[in-house]
Amino acid sequence: MRIVISTGCGFGISLEAAKFMAERGNKQAIAELADFNEKKEWYGYGYSRSFSERYDRQDPDLIAAILQLKDKANGENCHLHIIELPEGIDWEICEYDGNEWIAEKHRKWTEEDVINLNLTDRIELDSENLDTDGLGLGSGKSRDELIQEYSPVGWECPRCRKVNAPYIRECDCPAPYTISTSTGTGEFTIMPDGSIRK
Repeated sequence: MRIVISTGCGFGISLEAAKFMAERGNKQAIAELADFNEKKEWYGYGYSRSFSERYDRQDPDLIAAILQLKDKANGENCHLHIIELPEGIDWEICEYDGNEWIAEKHRKWTEEDVINLNLTDRIELDSENLDTDGLGLGSGKSRDELIQEYSPVGWECPRCRKVNAPYIRECDCPAPYTISTSTGTGEFTIMPDGSIRK
Protein backbone atom coordinates (compact mmCIF):
# COMPACT_ATOMS: atom_id res chain seq x y z
CA MET A 1 0.00 0.00 0.00
CA ARG A 2 1.39 3.40 -1.00
CA ILE A 3 0.75 6.60 0.94
CA VAL A 4 1.94 10.14 0.23
CA ILE A 5 3.41 12.27 3.02
CA SER A 6 5.10 15.66 3.02
CA THR A 7 8.10 17.11 4.77
CA GLY A 8 8.70 20.83 4.93
CA CYS A 9 5.77 23.15 5.55
CA GLY A 10 2.78 20.84 5.28
CA PHE A 11 1.11 19.04 2.40
CA GLY A 12 0.47 20.57 -1.02
CA ILE A 13 0.97 19.73 -4.68
CA SER A 14 2.20 21.90 -7.51
CA LEU A 15 0.01 23.34 -10.25
CA GLU A 16 1.84 21.05 -12.68
CA ALA A 17 0.93 17.99 -10.55
CA ALA A 18 -2.73 19.04 -10.47
CA LYS A 19 -2.74 19.41 -14.27
CA PHE A 20 -1.17 15.95 -14.61
CA MET A 21 -3.87 14.49 -12.33
CA ALA A 22 -6.64 16.35 -14.21
CA GLU A 23 -5.43 14.91 -17.51
CA ARG A 24 -5.91 11.47 -15.93
CA GLY A 25 -9.52 12.40 -15.10
CA ASN A 26 -9.09 13.18 -11.37
CA LYS A 27 -12.27 15.10 -10.44
CA GLN A 28 -10.76 16.74 -7.37
CA ALA A 29 -7.81 18.13 -9.36
CA ILE A 30 -10.19 19.31 -12.11
CA ALA A 31 -12.31 21.16 -9.51
CA GLU A 32 -9.29 22.76 -7.84
CA LEU A 33 -7.95 23.90 -11.25
CA ALA A 34 -11.36 25.42 -12.10
CA ASP A 35 -11.24 27.44 -8.86
CA PHE A 36 -7.67 28.47 -9.67
CA ASN A 37 -8.72 29.74 -13.11
CA GLU A 38 -11.27 32.03 -11.40
CA LYS A 39 -9.24 33.24 -8.40
CA LYS A 40 -5.69 32.99 -9.79
CA GLU A 41 -4.46 31.74 -6.37
CA TRP A 42 -2.89 28.28 -6.13
CA TYR A 43 -2.77 26.29 -2.88
CA GLY A 44 -2.59 22.64 -4.00
CA TYR A 45 -4.42 21.14 -1.00
CA GLY A 46 -7.37 19.74 -2.94
CA TYR A 47 -10.01 22.09 -1.55
CA SER A 48 -12.52 23.62 -3.95
CA ARG A 49 -16.21 24.45 -4.09
CA SER A 50 -16.88 20.80 -4.87
CA PHE A 51 -14.43 19.18 -2.41
CA SER A 52 -14.05 20.01 1.27
CA GLU A 53 -11.32 17.44 1.95
CA ARG A 54 -7.62 17.36 1.07
CA TYR A 55 -6.37 15.00 -1.58
CA ASP A 56 -6.59 11.34 -0.62
CA ARG A 57 -3.03 10.34 0.25
CA GLN A 58 -3.58 6.95 -1.43
CA ASP A 59 -5.02 8.45 -4.64
CA PRO A 60 -3.45 6.56 -7.59
CA ASP A 61 -3.38 9.77 -9.66
CA LEU A 62 -1.47 11.61 -6.92
CA ILE A 63 1.03 8.76 -6.63
CA ALA A 64 1.44 8.67 -10.44
CA ALA A 65 2.05 12.44 -10.51
CA ILE A 66 4.83 12.16 -7.91
CA LEU A 67 6.45 9.20 -9.67
CA GLN A 68 6.31 10.94 -13.06
CA LEU A 69 7.09 14.55 -12.11
CA LYS A 70 9.41 13.87 -9.16
CA ASP A 71 10.29 17.20 -7.45
CA LYS A 72 8.07 19.14 -9.86
CA ALA A 73 5.05 17.63 -8.06
CA ASN A 74 6.02 19.30 -4.77
CA GLY A 75 3.86 22.13 -3.54
CA GLU A 76 5.33 25.35 -2.23
CA ASN A 77 7.90 24.71 0.55
CA CYS A 78 7.15 21.01 0.81
CA HIS A 79 8.68 17.75 -0.35
CA LEU A 80 6.34 14.88 -1.21
CA HIS A 81 7.35 11.30 -0.49
CA ILE A 82 5.69 7.97 -1.23
CA ILE A 83 5.81 5.53 1.67
CA GLU A 84 5.23 1.82 1.10
CA LEU A 85 3.36 0.02 3.92
CA PRO A 86 2.42 -3.64 4.27
CA GLU A 87 -1.25 -4.40 3.60
CA GLY A 88 -3.57 -4.61 6.60
CA ILE A 89 -1.91 -1.89 8.70
CA ASP A 90 -4.33 0.50 10.39
CA TRP A 91 -2.43 3.76 9.87
CA GLU A 92 -2.74 7.49 10.30
CA ILE A 93 -0.70 10.49 9.19
CA CYS A 94 0.84 12.42 12.07
CA GLU A 95 2.34 15.87 11.74
CA TYR A 96 4.49 18.21 13.75
CA ASP A 97 5.64 21.60 12.52
CA GLY A 98 4.80 20.77 8.90
CA ASN A 99 6.71 17.46 8.84
CA GLU A 100 4.53 14.37 8.43
CA TRP A 101 5.06 10.70 9.16
CA ILE A 102 2.92 7.59 9.17
CA ALA A 103 2.13 5.84 12.44
CA GLU A 104 0.21 2.71 13.17
CA LYS A 105 -3.03 3.56 14.97
CA HIS A 106 -3.16 2.51 18.61
CA ARG A 107 -5.83 2.85 21.23
CA LYS A 108 -5.48 5.13 24.23
CA TRP A 109 -7.36 5.27 27.49
CA THR A 110 -8.16 8.08 29.88
CA GLU A 111 -9.85 8.13 33.26
CA GLU A 112 -13.16 8.89 31.53
CA ASP A 113 -12.75 5.80 29.34
CA VAL A 114 -12.26 3.63 32.45
CA ILE A 115 -15.56 4.89 33.90
CA ASN A 116 -17.28 4.27 30.56
CA LEU A 117 -15.70 0.80 30.32
CA ASN A 118 -17.06 -0.14 33.74
CA LEU A 119 -20.47 1.16 32.71
CA THR A 120 -20.33 -0.82 29.48
CA ASP A 121 -19.33 -3.96 31.40
CA ARG A 122 -22.34 -3.54 33.67
CA ILE A 123 -24.65 -3.05 30.71
CA GLU A 124 -23.25 -6.13 28.97
CA LEU A 125 -23.74 -8.17 32.14
CA ASP A 126 -27.33 -6.99 32.36
CA SER A 127 -27.96 -7.88 28.75
CA GLU A 128 -26.85 -11.42 29.58
CA ASN A 129 -29.29 -11.47 32.55
CA LEU A 130 -26.54 -11.99 35.09
CA ASP A 131 -26.62 -10.65 38.63
CA THR A 132 -23.27 -9.68 40.12
CA ASP A 133 -22.60 -8.35 43.62
CA GLY A 134 -26.25 -7.49 44.16
CA LEU A 135 -26.11 -4.69 41.62
CA GLY A 136 -29.57 -5.62 40.40
CA LEU A 137 -28.31 -6.57 36.99
CA GLY A 138 -30.51 -8.77 34.88
CA SER A 139 -33.38 -6.33 35.33
CA GLY A 140 -34.45 -6.42 31.69
CA LYS A 141 -34.04 -2.63 31.36
CA SER A 142 -33.09 -1.04 28.05
CA ARG A 143 -29.50 -0.04 27.36
CA ASP A 144 -30.40 3.69 27.68
CA GLU A 145 -32.11 3.09 31.04
CA LEU A 146 -29.03 1.25 32.30
CA ILE A 147 -26.69 4.02 31.14
CA GLN A 148 -28.79 6.56 33.00
CA GLU A 149 -28.98 4.34 36.10
CA TYR A 150 -25.27 3.53 36.29
CA SER A 151 -23.89 6.90 35.18
CA PRO A 152 -22.19 8.75 38.03
CA VAL A 153 -24.48 11.32 39.59
CA GLY A 154 -24.14 13.63 42.56
CA TRP A 155 -25.83 13.02 45.90
CA GLU A 156 -27.62 15.22 48.42
CA CYS A 157 -26.47 15.39 52.02
CA PRO A 158 -29.39 14.45 54.30
CA ARG A 159 -28.20 16.89 56.97
CA CYS A 160 -27.47 20.11 55.10
CA ARG A 161 -29.12 19.31 51.72
CA LYS A 162 -25.91 20.27 49.85
CA VAL A 163 -25.44 18.45 46.51
CA ASN A 164 -22.03 16.75 46.35
CA ALA A 165 -20.11 15.30 43.41
CA PRO A 166 -20.27 11.50 42.93
CA TYR A 167 -16.62 11.05 43.93
CA ILE A 168 -17.05 12.88 47.29
CA ARG A 169 -17.56 10.22 49.97
CA GLU A 170 -18.93 12.43 52.75
CA CYS A 171 -20.22 15.95 53.08
CA ASP A 172 -18.06 18.62 54.73
CA CYS A 173 -20.99 20.06 56.69
CA PRO A 174 -20.62 20.07 60.51
CA ALA A 175 -21.93 17.05 62.36
CA PRO A 176 -25.29 17.54 64.05
CA TYR A 177 -25.11 18.57 67.68
CA THR A 178 -27.48 19.20 70.53
CA ILE A 179 -26.98 21.17 73.71
CA SER A 180 -29.09 20.18 76.66
CA THR A 181 -29.53 22.46 79.63
CA SER A 182 -31.38 22.03 82.89
CA THR A 183 -33.10 24.79 84.73
CA GLY A 184 -35.42 24.79 87.61
CA THR A 185 -38.33 24.81 85.17
CA GLY A 186 -37.23 21.80 83.08
CA GLU A 187 -34.80 20.55 80.48
CA PHE A 188 -34.35 22.28 77.08
CA THR A 189 -32.53 21.14 73.94
CA ILE A 190 -31.03 23.70 71.58
CA MET A 191 -31.13 22.27 68.05
CA PRO A 192 -28.48 22.94 65.35
CA ASP A 193 -30.77 25.44 63.62
CA GLY A 194 -31.01 27.44 66.89
CA SER A 195 -34.55 26.37 67.78
CA ILE A 196 -35.36 25.25 71.29
CA ARG A 197 -37.17 22.01 72.03
CA LYS A 198 -38.60 21.03 75.41
